[in-house]
Amino acid sequence: MIDGVQYVASGYCFNKSVVFWNTEDVSKVGMLRDSYTESLASFKKDDLHILAVGYSDGNIKMWNLVSREAICTLRGHNSGFSAMQVMEIEERMYFINGSSDGAVKVWDLDSYIMLKSFKYGIGRINTLQAFAKNDKNYIAVGGDNGVEVWCLTQYARVAQLDKNSCDALAATKNNGRMMLAGGCGSEIKVWNLEDFGEGFNFSPNYRYSFLLSWIMSNKKLCIAIGYSDGPMEILEIESKSIIFSIKIDFRITAIRVIQRDGHACLLTGDRERKIKIWEEPPID
Repeated sequence: MIDGVQYVASGYCFNKSVVFWNTEDVSKVGMLRDSYTESLASFKKDDLHILAVGYSDGNIKMWNLVSREAICTLRGHNSGFSAMQVMEIEERMYFINGSSDGAVKVWDLDSYIMLKSFKYGIGRINTLQAFAKNDKNYIAVGGDNGVEVWCLTQYARVAQLDKNSCDALAATKNNGRMMLAGGCGSEIKVWNLEDFGEGFNFSPNYRYSFLLSWIMSNKKLCIAIGYSDGPMEILEIESKSIIFSIKIDFRITAIRVIQRDGHACLLTGDRERKIKIWEEPPID
């Protein structure tokens, strides 16, 4: 959000650009051209609206979203990025990113200095999710060989949740409980992050799920699932069943939840290079 207007940034590898869109009238408002983009993360710090862009060469650039000027470049990886997140810890902001080289790095956003670099035992990192619990900060990391949870205070592993390849993780808080969803192997799994216990498994009709996002649909907690070989589906947690299935002509490459006209909508990007906004049908 900038000056009360909601925008979305989309990365396009084919022409080495990041395009900015106004979600109110779905108009294109600007563009950055630099290199092959692999991951994006936006945040606000010291009244600056910043977009972090991870490139295929292993570098991360921080861009001022208003002036469209580069603030700095973070270097430290030798391959492209799979996931990025910003987390606030004790009133300081940190940037956390994972790469296909198997490393996670933590950066101080006051100095843009790397504080810690460490590798997991799960091979290539495909996804990560930071969360806070009981005054401590954690990171769940999904890779080719499973899902692990690490404490960011001691940089120590506290749990191994799964040993199957994981390509998507998403955390949420519901009724006071932290929950983590993961696309592991051919199943969707949900864990209770209070005790790191497994909540339930769901076997979808389509084998390969690589995008997950929590969303409230008709006042019920759901997960939006994107597949490599099927439609987009909405899984309701309470009934453990699919309540919506949306036919997709081109593979979805990104899912985000945005607020539009006072309710949650799904924003998707696909192989057709289109950004689409999906609203749930009204209740009969």
